[in-house]
Amino acid sequence: MTFLWSLIQGSALKIGLYLAIAGAVAAVLLGARRAGRNAERVDNLTRAMENARERREIDIDVRGASDGALDDGLRPPSRRR
Repeated sequence: MTFLWSLIQGSALKIGLYLAIAGAVAAVLLGARRAGRNAERVDNLTRAMENARERREIDIDVRGASDGALDDGLRPPSRRR
């Protein structure tokens, strides 16, 4: 009976060790996945901010330009004055 008990204890320690290793690997992989998603969100928000800044600059330029300048800007380069 003692031999059987020592065999079970040794196996339980090995199983516990493997479960701990598997848990650590899973935690690292899930952390990497979460970091990748956060990086993608940051990239999307950065791109959205750049687009909004560019739209605002264009809007300011259009508001400050005269009608003639806007007409010239819309004409093809070959027909500009």
